Amino acid sequence: TNDEIIHLTEQFRSLEYVNSYIPSTLSPEEVHWTGSVENCDPGNLSKIYYDKILERMKFFRRMAGVSDDIYFKEEYNEIAQASALITRSNMGAGHHPPKSSRCYTQKGYEGSSHGNLYLGSFLSNTIDGYMRDFHQNEVGHRMWTISPIGLTYGVGATSSNVDTIPGSHCLVVITKEKNDEFLD
Repeated sequence: TNDEIIHLTEQFRSLEYVNSYIPSTLSPEEVHWTGSVENCDPGNLSKIYYDKILERMKFFRRMAGVSDDIYFKEEYNEIAQASALITRSNMGAGHHPPKSSRCYTQKGYEGSSHGNLYLGSFLSNTIDGYMRDFHQNEVGHRMWTISPIGLTYGVGATSSNVDTIPGSHCLVVITKEKNDEFLD
């Protein structure tokens, strides 16, 4: 019956929240960003960072009824990491940072122009922010995060080292693995 389906759906969502959403919460200590804004070094992130961000994305995709068979690809992680550095170094630089931007690289430009960007957050709650699409007139961040044609992604972040310098995040969402027939 409809009531049974509604009840089972509520149970599923509650279990998903407990078994997927809560465990995907990152602490600042788990990030282990090895880069440096001062030296324009994009650095690296810990394996647990990638694992928990991916699980948070999968959670939202399941809640939206979309496949969670997604993964991060190293080449996209690299451009996302370079993009996050540009964003942090310039306190925002947008999707098309000029070559005059501090810590500019072609990889960073590619990540910025192909990704969701976030200044001020770098933990799992960044994915929550993309889903809310704060200060946006459209739902572009959400759409790209849970797009049914999304298969591969890349993620990069810089952590915050003092209260006045926020962390940054880039989620590369436009990749060559997208099914071209849906983009025509």
